[in-house]
Amino acid sequence: MNVNTKRFAICGAALYDGSGDKPRMADVLVEGERIKAVEPPGVLDLKDTEIISARSLALAPGFIDVHAHSDTTIIARPNGESKVSQGVTTDIVGNCGSSSAVRKREYLGYEWEDVESYGKVIDAVCPALNIATLAGHGSIRGVVQGDEDIPMTDETLKKMRALLEKSLEQGAVGFSSGLIYIPGKFSKTEELLALAPALKGTHKPYATHMRSEGNQLIEATQEAIAIAKAGDSRLQVSHIKTSGRANWSKFDTLMATLAQGRADGLQITADRYPYIYSRTGLRMTLPEPFNSIPGIVKYLNEHPEADDEIKALWKKGVKRANWERIVLCYTNNNAAHEEYFGLDFVTIGKKMGKAPEDAYLDILKNATNSQAMYGSMSEENLERFIQQPWLMPGSDGYAMGPDYELQHAHPRSFGTFPRFFKYAAKYFDYEEVVRRMTSLPASVFNLKERGRILPGYYADLVLFDPEWMNAEMDFSDMHKFSTGVLKTFVAGGLAYDRSNPDYHGRFGRFIKA
Repeated sequence: MNVNTKRFAICGAALYDGSGDKPRMADVLVEGERIKAVEPPGVLDLKDTEIISARSLALAPGFIDVHAHSDTTIIARPNGESKVSQGVTTDIVGNCGSSSAVRKREYLGYEWEDVESYGKVIDAVCPALNIATLAGHGSIRGVVQGDEDIPMTDETLKKMRALLEKSLEQGAVGFSSGLIYIPGKFSKTEELLALAPALKGTHKPYATHMRSEGNQLIEATQEAIAIAKAGDSRLQVSHIKTSGRANWSKFDTLMATLAQGRADGLQITADRYPYIYSRTGLRMTLPEPFNSIPGIVKYLNEHPEADDEIKALWKKGVKRANWERIVLCYTNNNAAHEEYFGLDFVTIGKKMGKAPEDAYLDILKNATNSQAMYGSMSEENLERFIQQPWLMPGSDGYAMGPDYELQHAHPRSFGTFPRFFKYAAKYFDYEEVVRRMTSLPASVFNLKERGRILPGYYADLVLFDPEWMNAEMDFSDMHKFSTGVLKTFVAGGLAYDRSNPDYHGRFGRFIKA
Protein backbone atom coordinates (compact mmCIF):
# COMPACT_ATOMS: atom_id res chain seq x y z
CA MET A 1 0.00 0.00 0.00
CA ASN A 2 1.29 3.45 -0.91
CA VAL A 3 1.52 5.51 2.30
CA ASN A 4 1.26 9.26 1.83
CA THR A 5 3.66 11.54 3.72
CA LYS A 6 3.10 14.87 1.97
CA ARG A 7 2.37 18.20 3.65
CA PHE A 8 0.33 20.82 1.84
CA ALA A 9 -2.33 23.44 2.47
CA ILE A 10 -5.42 24.41 0.51
CA CYS A 11 -5.81 28.12 1.07
CA GLY A 12 -8.60 30.62 0.61
CA ALA A 13 -11.44 28.27 -0.20
CA ALA A 14 -15.08 28.65 0.77
CA LEU A 15 -15.19 25.73 3.20
CA TYR A 16 -18.27 23.49 3.18
CA ASP A 17 -17.24 21.21 6.02
CA GLY A 18 -19.98 18.60 5.57
CA SER A 19 -21.97 19.55 8.67
CA GLY A 20 -24.61 21.55 6.81
CA ASP A 21 -23.37 24.77 8.44
CA LYS A 22 -22.88 27.91 6.39
CA PRO A 23 -19.57 28.06 4.52
CA ARG A 24 -16.61 30.01 5.85
CA MET A 25 -13.30 31.08 4.39
CA ALA A 26 -10.54 28.82 5.60
CA ASP A 27 -7.10 27.33 5.07
CA VAL A 28 -6.84 23.55 5.46
CA LEU A 29 -3.49 21.99 6.34
CA VAL A 30 -2.90 18.36 5.37
CA GLU A 31 -0.09 16.20 6.72
CA GLY A 32 0.16 12.72 5.29
CA GLU A 33 -3.25 11.07 5.20
CA ARG A 34 -4.94 13.40 7.68
CA ILE A 35 -6.23 16.90 8.07
CA LYS A 36 -3.86 18.60 10.48
CA ALA A 37 -5.62 21.92 10.99
CA VAL A 38 -8.52 24.08 9.76
CA GLU A 39 -8.15 27.81 10.44
CA PRO A 40 -9.21 31.19 9.05
CA PRO A 41 -6.98 32.48 6.25
CA GLY A 42 -3.55 33.65 7.40
CA VAL A 43 -3.57 31.97 10.83
CA LEU A 44 -1.58 28.82 10.02
CA ASP A 45 2.21 28.70 9.93
CA LEU A 46 2.74 27.43 6.39
CA LYS A 47 6.52 27.68 6.18
CA ASP A 48 7.95 24.86 4.05
CA THR A 49 4.42 23.88 3.04
CA GLU A 50 3.14 23.41 -0.52
CA ILE A 51 0.33 25.91 -1.10
CA ILE A 52 -2.68 25.20 -3.29
CA SER A 53 -4.56 28.41 -3.95
CA ALA A 54 -8.33 27.91 -3.85
CA ARG A 55 -9.56 31.47 -4.23
CA SER A 56 -13.05 31.63 -5.78
CA LEU A 57 -13.45 27.87 -5.26
CA ALA A 58 -15.25 25.64 -2.77
CA LEU A 59 -13.72 22.87 -0.67
CA ALA A 60 -15.79 19.96 0.63
CA PRO A 61 -15.22 16.51 2.09
CA GLY A 62 -14.87 13.79 -0.52
CA PHE A 63 -18.20 12.67 -1.91
CA ILE A 64 -19.44 9.21 -0.91
CA ASP A 65 -21.21 7.05 -3.49
CA VAL A 66 -23.53 4.89 -1.41
CA HIS A 67 -24.73 2.83 -4.37
CA ALA A 68 -21.93 1.56 -6.58
CA HIS A 69 -21.11 -1.65 -8.44
CA SER A 70 -17.36 -1.19 -8.69
CA ASP A 71 -16.63 -4.52 -6.94
CA THR A 72 -14.37 -5.77 -9.74
CA THR A 73 -14.06 -2.79 -12.09
CA ILE A 74 -11.91 -1.04 -9.48
CA ILE A 75 -9.49 -3.98 -9.74
CA ALA A 76 -9.41 -3.78 -13.52
CA ARG A 77 -9.21 0.03 -13.52
CA PRO A 78 -7.85 1.13 -10.12
CA ASN A 79 -7.46 4.77 -11.20
CA GLY A 80 -11.28 4.92 -11.36
CA GLU A 81 -11.45 8.09 -13.44
CA SER A 82 -15.24 7.97 -13.70
CA LYS A 83 -15.53 8.47 -9.94
CA VAL A 84 -12.64 10.69 -8.86
CA SER A 85 -13.43 13.10 -11.70
CA GLN A 86 -16.79 13.69 -9.96
CA GLY A 87 -15.20 14.17 -6.54
CA VAL A 88 -16.11 10.69 -5.30
CA THR A 89 -13.57 9.43 -2.78
CA THR A 90 -15.43 6.37 -1.44
CA ASP A 91 -17.55 3.78 -3.27
CA ILE A 92 -19.87 1.48 -1.35
CA VAL A 93 -20.13 -1.66 -3.46
CA GLY A 94 -22.00 -4.95 -3.09
CA ASN A 95 -25.39 -3.38 -3.73
CA CYS A 96 -28.57 -4.99 -5.11
CA GLY A 97 -27.77 -8.32 -3.41
CA SER A 98 -24.67 -8.88 -5.54
CA SER A 99 -21.34 -8.63 -3.76
CA SER A 100 -18.21 -10.19 -5.20
CA ALA A 101 -16.55 -10.04 -1.78
CA VAL A 102 -18.59 -12.80 -0.13
CA ARG A 103 -17.82 -15.61 -2.55
CA LYS A 104 -14.71 -17.37 -3.81
CA ARG A 105 -13.48 -15.60 -6.92
CA GLU A 106 -10.50 -15.29 -9.22
CA TYR A 107 -10.19 -12.14 -11.30
CA LEU A 108 -7.26 -10.79 -13.30
CA GLY A 109 -4.82 -12.92 -11.35
CA TYR A 110 -6.21 -11.95 -7.93
CA GLU A 111 -8.02 -14.43 -5.70
CA TRP A 112 -10.30 -14.00 -2.71
CA GLU A 113 -12.91 -16.01 -0.85
CA ASP A 114 -14.48 -13.65 1.69
CA VAL A 115 -14.68 -10.01 2.71
CA GLU A 116 -11.35 -10.08 4.50
CA SER A 117 -9.39 -11.50 1.57
CA TYR A 118 -11.26 -9.24 -0.87
CA GLY A 119 -10.09 -6.29 1.20
CA LYS A 120 -6.49 -7.44 0.86
CA VAL A 121 -6.91 -7.49 -2.92
CA ILE A 122 -8.28 -3.94 -2.89
CA ASP A 123 -5.32 -2.79 -0.81
CA ALA A 124 -2.95 -4.58 -3.18
CA VAL A 125 -4.21 -2.71 -6.25
CA CYS A 126 -3.99 0.62 -4.35
CA PRO A 127 -7.03 2.23 -6.00
CA ALA A 128 -7.63 5.93 -6.51
CA LEU A 129 -10.60 5.85 -4.14
CA ASN A 130 -11.70 3.95 -1.05
CA ILE A 131 -13.90 0.87 -1.31
CA ALA A 132 -16.35 -0.46 1.28
CA THR A 133 -18.67 -3.38 0.64
CA LEU A 134 -22.10 -4.62 1.62
CA ALA A 135 -22.84 -8.32 2.03
CA GLY A 136 -25.18 -9.29 -0.81
CA HIS A 137 -28.10 -11.62 -0.15
CA GLY A 138 -28.16 -12.95 -3.72
CA SER A 139 -24.45 -13.75 -3.64
CA ILE A 140 -24.75 -15.46 -0.26
CA ARG A 141 -27.74 -17.45 -1.51
CA GLY A 142 -25.79 -18.43 -4.61
CA VAL A 143 -22.85 -19.69 -2.52
CA VAL A 144 -25.10 -21.82 -0.34
CA GLN A 145 -27.52 -23.33 -2.85
CA GLY A 146 -26.89 -21.93 -6.30
CA ASP A 147 -29.06 -19.77 -8.53
CA GLU A 148 -31.96 -22.16 -9.06
CA ASP A 149 -35.44 -21.72 -7.60
CA ILE A 150 -34.98 -24.33 -4.88
CA PRO A 151 -36.98 -24.29 -1.63
CA MET A 152 -34.94 -23.08 1.33
CA THR A 153 -34.37 -25.56 4.13
CA ASP A 154 -33.51 -24.90 7.75
CA GLU A 155 -29.99 -26.14 7.06
CA THR A 156 -29.37 -23.90 4.05
CA LEU A 157 -30.87 -20.93 5.88
CA LYS A 158 -28.52 -21.61 8.80
CA LYS A 159 -25.54 -21.61 6.40
CA MET A 160 -26.68 -18.34 4.83
CA ARG A 161 -27.03 -16.72 8.25
CA ALA A 162 -23.53 -17.89 9.21
CA LEU A 163 -22.03 -16.48 6.01
CA LEU A 164 -23.81 -13.16 6.51
CA GLU A 165 -22.58 -12.92 10.11
CA LYS A 166 -19.02 -13.73 9.01
CA SER A 167 -19.16 -11.05 6.32
CA LEU A 168 -20.42 -8.43 8.77
CA GLU A 169 -17.74 -9.37 11.29
CA GLN A 170 -15.08 -9.00 8.60
CA GLY A 171 -16.18 -5.46 7.80
CA ALA A 172 -19.16 -5.51 5.45
CA VAL A 173 -21.00 -2.23 6.07
CA GLY A 174 -24.50 -3.68 5.75
CA PHE A 175 -26.73 -6.30 4.16
CA SER A 176 -28.04 -5.74 0.63
CA SER A 177 -30.71 -7.46 -1.42
CA GLY A 178 -31.83 -7.43 -5.04
CA LEU A 179 -35.27 -8.98 -5.05
CA ILE A 180 -35.96 -8.67 -8.77
CA TYR A 181 -32.81 -10.55 -9.75
CA ILE A 182 -31.94 -14.23 -9.83
CA PRO A 183 -31.57 -15.77 -7.25
CA GLY A 184 -32.91 -13.08 -4.89
CA LYS A 185 -36.31 -13.08 -6.57
CA PHE A 186 -36.81 -16.71 -5.54
CA SER A 187 -36.61 -15.85 -1.84
CA LYS A 188 -39.70 -15.47 0.30
CA THR A 189 -40.08 -12.65 2.78
CA GLU A 190 -39.60 -15.16 5.59
CA GLU A 191 -36.10 -15.93 4.34
CA LEU A 192 -35.05 -12.28 4.62
CA LEU A 193 -36.77 -11.96 7.99
CA ALA A 194 -34.72 -14.89 9.25
CA LEU A 195 -31.43 -13.40 8.00
CA ALA A 196 -31.93 -9.77 9.00
CA PRO A 197 -31.42 -10.30 12.77
CA ALA A 198 -27.71 -10.77 11.99
CA LEU A 199 -27.69 -6.96 11.75
CA LYS A 200 -28.97 -6.37 15.30
CA GLY A 201 -26.58 -4.31 17.37
CA THR A 202 -24.25 -3.59 14.42
CA HIS A 203 -25.73 -0.17 13.51
CA LYS A 204 -25.57 -1.40 9.90
CA PRO A 205 -28.43 -0.96 7.42
CA TYR A 206 -30.47 -3.26 5.27
CA ALA A 207 -30.04 -1.81 1.77
CA THR A 208 -32.51 -3.12 -0.76
CA HIS A 209 -33.34 -3.07 -4.43
CA MET A 210 -36.94 -3.80 -3.57
CA ARG A 211 -39.06 -6.60 -4.98
CA SER A 212 -40.96 -4.05 -7.04
CA GLU A 213 -40.38 -0.41 -7.95
CA GLY A 214 -43.55 -0.21 -10.02
CA ASN A 215 -46.84 -2.08 -9.90
CA GLN A 216 -46.24 -3.51 -6.40
CA LEU A 217 -44.20 -0.57 -5.14
CA ILE A 218 -46.11 0.03 -1.90
CA GLU A 219 -46.28 -3.66 -1.00
CA ALA A 220 -42.55 -3.99 -1.68
CA THR A 221 -41.83 -0.97 0.52
CA GLN A 222 -43.85 -2.49 3.34
CA GLU A 223 -41.86 -5.70 2.95
CA ALA A 224 -38.58 -3.76 3.10
CA ILE A 225 -39.69 -1.99 6.28
CA ALA A 226 -40.59 -5.32 7.91
CA ILE A 227 -37.19 -6.81 7.04
CA ALA A 228 -35.37 -3.73 8.36
CA LYS A 229 -37.36 -3.95 11.61
CA ALA A 230 -36.14 -7.52 12.00
CA GLY A 231 -32.59 -6.21 11.60
CA ASP A 232 -31.17 -3.09 13.25
CA SER A 233 -34.13 -0.88 12.27
CA ARG A 234 -32.09 0.85 9.55
CA LEU A 235 -33.43 0.82 6.02
CA GLN A 236 -31.62 2.13 2.95
CA VAL A 237 -33.85 2.10 -0.16
CA SER A 238 -31.73 1.64 -3.27
CA HIS A 239 -32.31 3.96 -6.28
CA ILE A 240 -35.76 4.92 -5.04
CA LYS A 241 -38.26 5.46 -7.85
CA THR A 242 -41.82 5.12 -9.13
CA SER A 243 -41.20 3.01 -12.20
CA GLY A 244 -43.65 2.99 -15.10
CA ARG A 245 -46.08 5.74 -16.04
CA ALA A 246 -48.97 3.91 -14.37
CA ASN A 247 -47.09 4.16 -11.05
CA TRP A 248 -45.93 7.77 -11.14
CA SER A 249 -49.00 8.78 -9.10
CA LYS A 250 -47.84 6.59 -6.18
CA PHE A 251 -45.27 9.12 -4.99
CA ASP A 252 -47.38 10.49 -2.13
CA THR A 253 -48.40 7.02 -0.96
CA LEU A 254 -44.75 5.96 -1.00
CA MET A 255 -43.78 8.99 1.10
CA ALA A 256 -46.57 8.22 3.57
CA THR A 257 -45.46 4.58 3.84
CA LEU A 258 -41.88 5.62 4.59
CA ALA A 259 -43.09 8.24 7.07
CA GLN A 260 -45.05 5.54 8.92
CA GLY A 261 -41.90 3.43 9.06
CA ARG A 262 -40.04 6.31 10.66
CA ALA A 263 -42.89 6.84 13.12
CA ASP A 264 -42.50 3.19 14.07
CA GLY A 265 -38.86 3.80 14.98
CA LEU A 266 -36.91 3.05 11.82
CA GLN A 267 -34.06 5.12 10.44
CA ILE A 268 -34.94 5.31 6.74
CA THR A 269 -32.78 6.80 4.02
CA ALA A 270 -32.54 6.30 0.28
CA ASP A 271 -30.32 6.95 -2.71
CA ARG A 272 -31.10 8.07 -6.23
CA TYR A 273 -29.23 8.96 -9.40
CA PRO A 274 -30.42 12.18 -11.11
CA TYR A 275 -31.56 10.53 -14.33
CA ILE A 276 -34.90 9.15 -15.47
CA TYR A 277 -33.29 6.26 -17.34
CA SER A 278 -32.32 3.22 -15.27
CA ARG A 279 -29.82 0.57 -16.36
CA THR A 280 -30.08 -3.17 -15.87
CA GLY A 281 -29.83 -6.45 -17.71
CA LEU A 282 -31.51 -6.67 -21.10
CA ARG A 283 -33.21 -9.86 -19.93
CA MET A 284 -35.33 -7.79 -17.53
CA THR A 285 -37.60 -6.88 -20.50
CA LEU A 286 -38.72 -10.50 -20.73
CA PRO A 287 -42.14 -11.42 -19.33
CA GLU A 288 -42.55 -14.14 -16.76
CA PRO A 289 -41.88 -17.05 -16.69
CA PHE A 290 -38.96 -16.39 -19.03
CA ASN A 291 -37.44 -13.75 -16.77
CA SER A 292 -37.03 -16.38 -14.04
CA ILE A 293 -35.07 -18.88 -16.13
CA PRO A 294 -31.38 -19.03 -15.18
CA GLY A 295 -29.18 -19.24 -18.25
CA ILE A 296 -31.85 -17.59 -20.38
CA VAL A 297 -29.55 -17.02 -23.37
CA LYS A 298 -28.76 -20.72 -23.65
CA TYR A 299 -32.44 -21.56 -23.14
CA LEU A 300 -33.66 -19.24 -25.91
CA ASN A 301 -31.11 -20.57 -28.36
CA GLU A 302 -32.15 -24.15 -27.59
CA HIS A 303 -35.88 -23.33 -27.75
CA PRO A 304 -36.54 -21.12 -30.81
CA GLU A 305 -40.28 -21.64 -30.35
CA ALA A 306 -40.02 -19.48 -27.19
CA ASP A 307 -39.76 -16.34 -29.36
CA ASP A 308 -43.41 -16.57 -30.40
CA GLU A 309 -44.51 -17.28 -26.81
CA ILE A 310 -42.64 -14.20 -25.55
CA LYS A 311 -44.07 -11.95 -28.26
CA ALA A 312 -47.57 -13.26 -27.58
CA LEU A 313 -47.20 -12.37 -23.88
CA TRP A 314 -46.01 -8.87 -24.78
CA LYS A 315 -48.97 -8.46 -27.11
CA LYS A 316 -51.30 -9.41 -24.24
CA GLY A 317 -49.74 -6.64 -22.19
CA VAL A 318 -47.65 -8.86 -19.93
CA LYS A 319 -44.67 -6.62 -19.05
CA ARG A 320 -45.32 -4.39 -22.03
CA ALA A 321 -42.12 -2.99 -23.56
CA ASN A 322 -41.83 0.64 -24.67
CA TRP A 323 -39.20 0.10 -27.35
CA GLU A 324 -38.69 3.83 -27.92
CA ARG A 325 -37.46 4.19 -24.32
CA ILE A 326 -35.25 1.10 -24.10
CA VAL A 327 -31.69 1.98 -25.10
CA LEU A 328 -29.00 -0.64 -25.64
CA CYS A 329 -25.83 0.35 -23.82
CA TYR A 330 -23.64 -2.75 -23.74
CA THR A 331 -23.19 -6.37 -24.76
CA ASN A 332 -20.08 -8.50 -24.50
CA ASN A 333 -20.38 -9.20 -28.24
CA ASN A 334 -18.98 -5.83 -29.28
CA ALA A 335 -18.12 -6.83 -32.83
CA ALA A 336 -21.75 -7.63 -33.59
CA HIS A 337 -23.50 -4.96 -31.53
CA GLU A 338 -21.31 -1.92 -30.91
CA GLU A 339 -22.95 0.05 -33.73
CA TYR A 340 -26.23 -0.16 -31.81
CA PHE A 341 -24.94 1.09 -28.44
CA GLY A 342 -26.74 4.27 -27.39
CA LEU A 343 -29.73 3.61 -29.67
CA ASP A 344 -33.32 2.74 -28.76
CA PHE A 345 -34.83 -0.47 -30.10
CA VAL A 346 -37.10 1.24 -32.60
CA THR A 347 -33.98 2.69 -34.21
CA ILE A 348 -32.05 -0.58 -33.85
CA GLY A 349 -34.92 -2.46 -35.48
CA LYS A 350 -34.91 -0.09 -38.45
CA LYS A 351 -31.15 -0.52 -38.87
CA MET A 352 -31.56 -4.31 -38.75
CA GLY A 353 -34.64 -4.33 -40.97
CA LYS A 354 -36.66 -5.96 -38.19
CA ALA A 355 -39.44 -5.17 -35.76
CA PRO A 356 -38.11 -3.82 -32.43
CA GLU A 357 -39.07 -6.99 -30.56
CA ASP A 358 -37.25 -9.19 -33.07
CA ALA A 359 -34.16 -6.97 -32.87
CA TYR A 360 -34.33 -7.28 -29.09
CA LEU A 361 -34.50 -11.10 -29.16
CA ASP A 362 -31.74 -11.28 -31.74
CA ILE A 363 -29.36 -9.26 -29.56
CA LEU A 364 -30.36 -11.01 -26.34
CA LYS A 365 -29.64 -14.45 -27.84
CA ASN A 366 -26.25 -13.41 -29.19
CA ALA A 367 -24.60 -12.05 -26.05
CA THR A 368 -24.10 -13.69 -22.66
CA ASN A 369 -24.05 -10.26 -21.02
CA SER A 370 -26.24 -7.47 -22.31
CA GLN A 371 -27.37 -4.25 -20.63
CA ALA A 372 -29.95 -1.60 -21.48
CA MET A 373 -31.21 1.73 -20.19
CA TYR A 374 -34.93 2.05 -19.48
CA GLY A 375 -36.70 5.43 -19.58
CA SER A 376 -39.48 4.47 -17.19
CA MET A 377 -39.26 7.27 -14.63
CA SER A 378 -40.92 10.63 -14.10
CA GLU A 379 -38.86 13.84 -14.22
CA GLU A 380 -41.31 15.50 -11.83
CA ASN A 381 -40.95 12.69 -9.29
CA LEU A 382 -37.18 12.80 -9.64
CA GLU A 383 -37.28 16.45 -8.61
CA ARG A 384 -39.56 15.59 -5.69
CA PHE A 385 -37.27 12.81 -4.50
CA ILE A 386 -34.26 15.13 -4.61
CA GLN A 387 -36.09 17.54 -2.32
CA GLN A 388 -36.23 14.95 0.46
CA PRO A 389 -33.57 15.69 3.14
CA TRP A 390 -32.92 11.97 3.70
CA LEU A 391 -32.08 11.27 0.06
CA MET A 392 -28.43 10.83 -0.99
CA PRO A 393 -26.91 10.56 -4.46
CA GLY A 394 -25.98 7.06 -5.55
CA SER A 395 -24.68 6.39 -9.04
CA ASP A 396 -25.64 2.72 -9.42
CA GLY A 397 -22.51 2.83 -11.57
CA TYR A 398 -18.90 1.75 -11.86
CA ALA A 399 -15.40 3.01 -11.22
CA MET A 400 -13.89 2.84 -14.68
CA GLY A 401 -12.08 4.76 -17.41
CA PRO A 402 -13.47 6.80 -20.29
CA ASP A 403 -12.16 4.50 -23.03
CA TYR A 404 -14.93 1.85 -23.09
CA GLU A 405 -12.31 -0.83 -22.40
CA LEU A 406 -14.41 -2.53 -19.72
CA GLN A 407 -17.88 -1.77 -21.08
CA HIS A 408 -20.23 1.01 -22.19
CA ALA A 409 -21.70 2.38 -18.98
CA HIS A 410 -24.75 4.49 -18.27
CA PRO A 411 -23.77 8.21 -18.13
CA ARG A 412 -24.49 8.11 -14.38
CA SER A 413 -21.14 6.37 -13.82
CA PHE A 414 -19.47 9.62 -14.89
CA GLY A 415 -21.94 12.32 -13.92
CA THR A 416 -24.14 11.50 -10.93
CA PHE A 417 -22.59 13.81 -8.34
CA PRO A 418 -22.18 17.07 -10.28
CA ARG A 419 -25.60 16.51 -11.84
CA PHE A 420 -27.18 15.80 -8.42
CA PHE A 421 -25.48 18.92 -7.06
CA LYS A 422 -27.02 21.06 -9.79
CA TYR A 423 -30.49 19.54 -9.31
CA ALA A 424 -30.44 19.83 -5.51
CA ALA A 425 -29.03 23.37 -5.53
CA LYS A 426 -32.35 24.53 -7.02
CA TYR A 427 -34.00 23.71 -3.69
CA PHE A 428 -31.25 23.90 -1.06
CA ASP A 429 -28.25 26.00 -0.18
CA TYR A 430 -24.91 24.51 -1.18
CA GLU A 431 -24.08 23.50 2.39
CA GLU A 432 -27.13 21.23 2.58
CA VAL A 433 -26.35 19.67 -0.79
CA VAL A 434 -22.80 18.94 0.39
CA ARG A 435 -24.10 17.42 3.65
CA ARG A 436 -26.17 14.91 1.71
CA MET A 437 -23.11 13.90 -0.34
CA THR A 438 -20.71 13.62 2.61
CA SER A 439 -21.59 13.46 6.31
CA LEU A 440 -25.05 11.93 5.81
CA PRO A 441 -23.78 8.87 3.91
CA ALA A 442 -20.79 8.61 6.28
CA SER A 443 -23.28 8.45 9.16
CA VAL A 444 -25.61 5.94 7.49
CA PHE A 445 -22.76 3.54 6.68
CA ASN A 446 -20.66 4.24 9.79
CA LEU A 447 -17.61 5.47 7.91
CA LYS A 448 -15.06 6.48 10.50
CA GLU A 449 -13.38 9.90 10.24
CA ARG A 450 -14.78 10.63 6.80
CA GLY A 451 -17.55 12.91 5.56
CA ARG A 452 -16.35 16.03 7.41
CA ILE A 453 -13.44 18.46 7.19
CA LEU A 454 -12.10 18.37 10.75
CA PRO A 455 -8.63 18.01 12.28
CA GLY A 456 -7.78 14.33 12.58
CA TYR A 457 -10.12 13.24 9.81
CA TYR A 458 -8.80 11.64 6.65
CA ALA A 459 -7.92 14.16 3.97
CA ASP A 460 -10.57 13.05 1.50
CA LEU A 461 -11.29 16.41 -0.15
CA VAL A 462 -12.91 17.91 -3.24
CA LEU A 463 -12.01 21.29 -4.66
CA PHE A 464 -14.76 22.47 -7.01
CA ASP A 465 -16.61 25.36 -8.59
CA PRO A 466 -20.29 25.14 -7.52
CA GLU A 467 -21.47 27.20 -10.47
CA TRP A 468 -20.02 24.71 -12.96
CA MET A 469 -21.20 21.48 -11.37
CA ASN A 470 -23.13 19.57 -14.04
CA ALA A 471 -23.17 16.50 -16.29
CA GLU A 472 -25.04 15.84 -19.49
CA MET A 473 -27.21 12.83 -20.33
CA ASP A 474 -25.57 11.91 -23.62
CA PHE A 475 -26.23 8.47 -25.10
CA SER A 476 -23.84 9.18 -27.97
CA ASP A 477 -20.96 9.71 -25.51
CA MET A 478 -21.89 7.82 -22.36
CA HIS A 479 -18.44 8.25 -20.80
CA LYS A 480 -18.33 12.03 -21.05
CA PHE A 481 -16.70 13.62 -18.02
CA SER A 482 -18.73 15.95 -15.83
CA THR A 483 -17.76 19.54 -15.07
CA GLY A 484 -17.11 21.49 -11.87
CA VAL A 485 -14.55 19.35 -9.99
CA LEU A 486 -10.97 20.61 -10.22
CA LYS A 487 -9.09 18.40 -7.79
CA THR A 488 -9.91 15.32 -5.73
CA PHE A 489 -7.76 14.13 -2.83
CA VAL A 490 -7.98 10.71 -1.18
CA ALA A 491 -6.13 10.27 2.13
CA GLY A 492 -4.05 13.30 1.20
CA GLY A 493 -3.10 11.94 -2.21
CA LEU A 494 -4.01 13.83 -5.36
CA ALA A 495 -6.38 11.44 -7.12
CA TYR A 496 -7.68 13.77 -9.81
CA ASP A 497 -6.58 17.01 -11.40
CA ARG A 498 -6.11 15.83 -14.98
CA SER A 499 -2.39 15.27 -14.28
CA ASN A 500 0.02 13.63 -11.85
CA PRO A 501 -2.37 11.36 -9.91
CA ASP A 502 -1.07 9.88 -6.66
CA TYR A 503 -3.39 7.14 -5.46
CA HIS A 504 -4.08 6.35 -1.82
CA GLY A 505 -7.43 4.51 -1.76
CA ARG A 506 -7.93 1.41 0.32
CA PHE A 507 -10.45 -1.11 1.56
CA GLY A 508 -12.92 -0.03 4.22
CA ARG A 509 -11.13 -0.95 7.40
CA PHE A 510 -11.87 2.63 8.44
CA ILE A 511 -15.41 1.50 9.22
CA LYS A 512 -16.47 2.15 12.79
CA ALA A 513 -16.59 -0.88 15.04
